[in-house]
Amino acid sequence: MKNLQDNLGAIINIPFMDKFLDYDNPSAPNRFYHLIKASIVQKFIEENSSKFKTFLDAGAGRGPYTKMAQNKYNRIFCFEYDQKELDFAIKNISDDNGSVEFKRVDITKIPLDDNSIDVGVCSEVLEHIPDYGKAMNELYRVIKPGGTLLFSMPNGNSMLYGLSKIKNRSILKNLDEQRAQNPSWEQIRHYSFTPKKIEAIATNAGFRIKRRYGAHTMRIPSTIRSLIILKFPRLLKIYITANTFIGKRVPYFGSFYFLTLEK
Repeated sequence: MKNLQDNLGAIINIPFMDKFLDYDNPSAPNRFYHLIKASIVQKFIEENSSKFKTFLDAGAGRGPYTKMAQNKYNRIFCFEYDQKELDFAIKNISDDNGSVEFKRVDITKIPLDDNSIDVGVCSEVLEHIPDYGKAMNELYRVIKPGGTLLFSMPNGNSMLYGLSKIKNRSILKNLDEQRAQNPSWEQIRHYSFTPKKIEAIATNAGFRIKRRYGAHTMRIPSTIRSLIILKFPRLLKIYITANTFIGKRVPYFGSFYFLTLEK
């Protein structure tokens, strides 16, 4: 990756993300999506940071958002169900002052007191959990009154998932029955979440929606995007700026649907 020009990294400057997520090269599609999403989370974390607040990274994966929050909050909880992912986070996040608690947690059973968290992030997690309603109820329980949660899920109505959704329509019709038989069940299930359904998951738990945002609204072929990333930094910046503009004003087109929630 060092031999290729990293124009994307220069525009979305979160260098440690490459350490937490593996990519073949700077123009890899997943890297583009991850950096777009990470920039939204980073802004949220910084806007709500306080040395007097508690922070929850629910479904932390390898912990990049815990890394973002480090030294910005009084107490940080890095909760992840997959032990290998959690071990990576423990190994790669230096915790000299002991402010981070790393723990293997099923977020349908969060081991925290009611009303104990000021700020939380749960990004691209609930689509992996069969009982996502129970998980959201738990998040609501632990967030303090007046506290805030940044929540996101894949948008099945977006261009990114559109073709796959059509291709796997027969599976989607009997999605619950496919879980045991189809190895692609979990990924295909992502396509069934629309903005309306994502909002309902949040509001049914009791949250109020403060803000909606669609990440990655403009989809272009990956070969063209890779060429832009590697060869045309000015065009890349325009592309990202346009995505941001549309994401704020027409969030329902976003490949990843973000909600800022308040209890």
